[in-house]
Amino acid sequence: MISLRPHRTTPGTTRLSLFSLTTVLTFIALLVSVTGVASAYYTAPGGGSSSATLGTLQPPTNLVVPATSSGTVNLSWTASVGALVPTGYFATRTATSTGSTAVAACGTSLTSTLTTVSCDDSGVLTGTYTYTVTAVYKSWTATSTKSSSVTVSNATSLAFQTEPSGAASGTAFTSQPKVVVRDAGGQTVTASSNTVTLAILGSPVGVTLTCAQNPLPATSGIATFSGCRIDKAGTYTLTATSPGLTAATSASITVTFGAATKLAFTTQPTASTGGVAFSTQPVLTVQDSAGNTVTTSTTPVTLNITTPAGATLTCTSANPLPATAGVATFAGCKIDKAGTYTLTASSGTLASATSTSLTISVGTVAKLSFTTQPPSTSGAGSAFATTVTVQDAGGNTITGSSAAVALTLTTPGPAVLTCASNSLAASAGIATFTGCQIDKTNTYTLTATSSGLTTATSSTIAITPGTATKLAFTTQPSATGTSGSAFRSQPSATVQDAFGNTVTTSAAPITLSITTPAGATLTCTPTTSLAAASGVATFAGCKIDKAGGYTLTAASSGLTAATSIGITISAGAAARLAFSAQPSASTGGIAFGTQPSVTVLDTFGNTVATSIAPVTLSLTTPAGAALTCTSANPLAAASGVATFAGCKIDKAGSYTLTANSGTLTSATSSSLTISVGSAAKLGFLQPTANFSAISQTVFATGSQPSVAVQDLGGNTITGSTATVTLSLTAPAGATLACTPNALAAVSGVATFTGCQIDKTGTYTLTATSPSLTNGTSSTVTITPGTATKLSFTTQPSASTGGIAFPTQPVVSIQDASGNTVTTSTAPVTLSITTPAGATLTCNSANPLAATSGIAAFAACRIDKTGSYTLTAISGTLTSATSTSVTISVGAAATLTFTTPTPAPYAANTAFSTSVTVQDAGGNAVATSVTLDIASGGNSSAVLTCSSLTAPTVSSVAAFNGCKIDKKGITPYKLRATAGGVFSTFDIQVN
Repeated sequence: MISLRPHRTTPGTTRLSLFSLTTVLTFIALLVSVTGVASAYYTAPGGGSSSATLGTLQPPTNLVVPATSSGTVNLSWTASVGALVPTGYFATRTATSTGSTAVAACGTSLTSTLTTVSCDDSGVLTGTYTYTVTAVYKSWTATSTKSSSVTVSNATSLAFQTEPSGAASGTAFTSQPKVVVRDAGGQTVTASSNTVTLAILGSPVGVTLTCAQNPLPATSGIATFSGCRIDKAGTYTLTATSPGLTAATSASITVTFGAATKLAFTTQPTASTGGVAFSTQPVLTVQDSAGNTVTTSTTPVTLNITTPAGATLTCTSANPLPATAGVATFAGCKIDKAGTYTLTASSGTLASATSTSLTISVGTVAKLSFTTQPPSTSGAGSAFATTVTVQDAGGNTITGSSAAVALTLTTPGPAVLTCASNSLAASAGIATFTGCQIDKTNTYTLTATSSGLTTATSSTIAITPGTATKLAFTTQPSATGTSGSAFRSQPSATVQDAFGNTVTTSAAPITLSITTPAGATLTCTPTTSLAAASGVATFAGCKIDKAGGYTLTAASSGLTAATSIGITISAGAAARLAFSAQPSASTGGIAFGTQPSVTVLDTFGNTVATSIAPVTLSLTTPAGAALTCTSANPLAAASGVATFAGCKIDKAGSYTLTANSGTLTSATSSSLTISVGSAAKLGFLQPTANFSAISQTVFATGSQPSVAVQDLGGNTITGSTATVTLSLTAPAGATLACTPNALAAVSGVATFTGCQIDKTGTYTLTATSPSLTNGTSSTVTITPGTATKLSFTTQPSASTGGIAFPTQPVVSIQDASGNTVTTSTAPVTLSITTPAGATLTCNSANPLAATSGIAAFAACRIDKTGSYTLTAISGTLTSATSTSVTISVGAAATLTFTTPTPAPYAANTAFSTSVTVQDAGGNAVATSVTLDIASGGNSSAVLTCSSLTAPTVSSVAAFNGCKIDKKGITPYKLRATAGGVFSTFDIQVN
C-alpha cells in the first residue's frame, strides 16, 4: 500500500515524501502551482521512510501570440532554464468562451512534442483564444503562464446571402445580391473586409453586368451590392470572387426583355436586279432599349425605300407585316428600278431602323410594257399608234434588246387588229407600232407578246362606228315557222358601217319584204316598214301565210340591202279535208278510173305534211250501194295525203263521196255515175240466208236456189239467158238433185226447183256458167231422216281363238240414205252368222245401246277357229252383216297333265304321262313340250324318259318310259313347258 503525505520544505515549494515498503519504482509528477513556479521531483521507492530531491523543471516563459487575419496563429516562447533541460514542448489552445476546455495546438501533445520554441497553429476557426506551452522532461512537465488573448479571422469562402432576382434587361434587380465572407465552418467572418467581385458565369459575349460599385469591399464580412443590372435578356448565373477565397455561384436569374423601344435589321437585304426578289430577305426585330427582342410583340412593321424616289418596293409577304414573337420576316421583297437604296423599317412610336445599302442592277430580259398607251377612243378602221418596251422584271428598259414584239387584241371576239407592221423588232428595247386600227366597235385592250417574255396588256381603247353603208339582219327570222303564225324569232335589221358595226345614230326607214313571194304574203305588226332606233329596226308580229321556202329582204334608200336566212313555212294545225283528186265515173264493181285522194289542210289551205290522220271514205247517199277499196278504209294519211286505191261502187247510180277524219271538217267529192257493166259473174239471189233440210227431202220453197247473171258490181244483166248449173261445193260423197239442173236464165235469173241433198252435212252450192265467175250460196245443213237400218261402219278384223279382234266392230243406226241417226240410242245385238259351234263374247254389253246413233263394241272375240261373219240386229231396223272374219289357232295358252298310273312309283320304276296343249280358245296347238323336275322330292334326283321333249299329236304330247332315280321325301313336281307356258303335276316316288 502506498500513501502520500506532503512535507513543507522551503518557502514557495512543496515536497512530497514517499512512505512505502513496495519494491516498485514509482514516478510521481506533481504539478503544483505555488506563486507561479512549477517544481518537479523524481522519487524512487525504497524501503522505509525516506525522500530525495533531484531538481526542478522550469516552465517556458515569454509566450507571445500575435494577432492574425487568417486561420493560422504563430506562437513563440522562451525555453525553460534550469538544471533540467526539457526534452520537448507541447501547446494547448483554449477558447475564451465560457465552459471551453483546452485543446491541443500546433499538432502537439504530451507524447508528440516540439524541440523548437515556436510553432504555427493552423486551421484555427474564427474566435478568441489563449494559449499555454508545457515543457516535458521524462514524466515531468512544467506549463507556462496563459498567453494574452488572440482573435482569429479565418475567411475561406464566399456565399450569396441574398440571391439576385426580379430582373428586366437594363433595370436594377429588384432583389440586389449580398455576398458573405465565411470561414471553413460556414460562419460569417465579421472581421473580413475582403473585396468581392461580381461577374456573369461564363462571360457571355455581348452581355454586360453593371453595379453601383463592383468590386465591393465587405463590411463586417458582408458585401452588399446595389444597382446591379444585366443589359441582355436571358437566364444567367452570377459568380462572386475574392482573392484566396472559394468563389460563390448564385441561383439562376432570368432577365426579361424590357418595353419595345426600337426596330433593328437583324438580317440585312442583299443586292439584286430590278424586279427580282433579294436573295437574302430582310428580317426586322422589335427590341427594347438594350437591344433585346421583345418576343411578345406583334406590332406591324412597315418596310419602305429610304432613297431614292421613283422606285417601288414590293413584297410577297404582307407589308406592313405583323411581327411574330417580336420578329417580322419579310419574303419576296424586291425593288423595280435600278439604283442604290437603303430600306427603312418603321412601326408606330418605335425608333425606326435603316438597312445597309443595297444595289439594284438592270436585270435580264423579262417582260414587255406599254410605255405609250393606245388612245382611249378611235373610230372603226381609224389608225392609231402605241409603244411597247422590253424590260427586266423591275420595269427597266433593256436598251440592247431587239426582240420581235407582236400586238393582238386581248379579247378579240369578231374584231381584227391590223398595224403597218406587226410583229415589229424592238430598237434599243422599244417597239413603236403605227397605223394600227380595229374594225369592230367595242372596248378593247391590246396584248403585247414576245417569245420568252411576260406579256403586257394595254389600257382600254373604245372603237366607235363609221359611216352607214349597209343593212344586216342582226336577228334572223326563225328558220322554220307555221303558216299564218308569227315567227318565233322576229327579224331585226341593223344599219352598219363598212366594218359591220351598228351605226347607233341612224334612224333610216327600213322595209321588209319576201325576196321571192311566189303568191305568199308577208305581214308584220304594225307594218313592214319601220324607222331604225339607235341604228336597229326591230320588227314584230311578222308572218307568212303560205307554206314554202322563203328569204326576207331588208332595204333602205342609199344602203346596201340585206337578205335573211332561209325560212321554211310549214302548214298549221290540221283543220279540214279536201279532195285533191276527184273520183271518176265507172261501172258497177269496177274501180274508178281516177282514184280519190284526200288532203289534210290547215285553215290557210296548206297541206299538213306531218298529218297521219285516218281518213274514211263513204257514200254520201248510199241507197243500198256499197263502196269498197283495195286500200285501207279508213286510210292513214301519208305526208298529209290519203291516196285511196281500188275504190269502186257496186250498184249503178249517181253518187258523191264524203271524206271524214275525227274533228276535221269533212269534204264531199264531185258527183260520179256508176253504170251497169257487162256480165261477169253469178250471184245467188236465193237462199238469202243459211238454212236446213232433211236428207233426200226437197228444200222448202223459200230455200230453192235462184241465181242471177251479174256485172262485177252485182247488178243483174236482165238480157242474159246464160245456162246455170248447180253443184255441191263440199263435202264429197253427197248428191245434189234438182229438176232440172242445168237451167237457162230468164231475164238474167235462173230459178231452180225440186233441189235436195241425200247426205247429212253442211254444204254450200256453187253456180257455174261458162266465162262467168262462179257464185256460192249461203250454207245448207242436211240433217238425217228416220232410222231404218244398221250398218257396220267399222268391220271386225281377223284374230286367233279366244283373243279379242284387234279392230272391234262399230255399228251405226242409219236413215235410208245411210246417214247416222245421231239421236238414236237403240240397243244393238251382235251375233255369229255362221258357222255354228263357235261362241262370240264381248267385254262390252251385248246388246249394246247406241250412243249418238253408234254402238261401239269392245273386246269381242270368237273361241273356235274358222271363218265367220257377224250379224247386227236392232228391233225393226234392217240388220247388217259384217265382212268375213278369220279365227286362227293361237299360241299355247294352257297345258294339262294326264295322271300317270299306277301311282305312287318306286324309284327307277317306269311310268308314262301325257300333256294336252291348247290356245286361249281351246283349239289344239301343234308344238313341242319339254318335261323336267321343277322341285320337291330329292334335289339330286334325275328324271329320264324315252325323250324329255315330245311333239303334240292332236294337241297331246306323250312321254313314255319315264322314271326318277331317287325316292323323294316329298312329292316331285313335274313341269311341262311349251312356248313359254308351263304346267306342273305332283308325283310321289318311294
